[in-house]
Amino acid sequence: MFASDEAWRAGHRAAVLPLVCSAAVNIVLAVLALTVLPPTPRSVLLWVALIVLLAGTIIGAIVGARAANGIPVA
Repeated sequence: MFASDEAWRAGHRAAVLPLVCSAAVNIVLAVLALTVLPPTPRSVLLWVALIVLLAGTIIGAIVGARAANGIPVA
């Protein structure tokens, strides 16, 4: 699919920055959900959703960074 392994790695490096920015936004939203909203069932569900989204973003960033650096991802 790619002309070279280096082109494939460059694509993964380019994908890491948006993931890191998304993780930062998710952290801010999670902190706001924990501190600003009163403890209602809706805010708890929002908090859980944000934590799951944050975890997925961080895992994606780690996997993308490892792939970009040529580290095997199992």
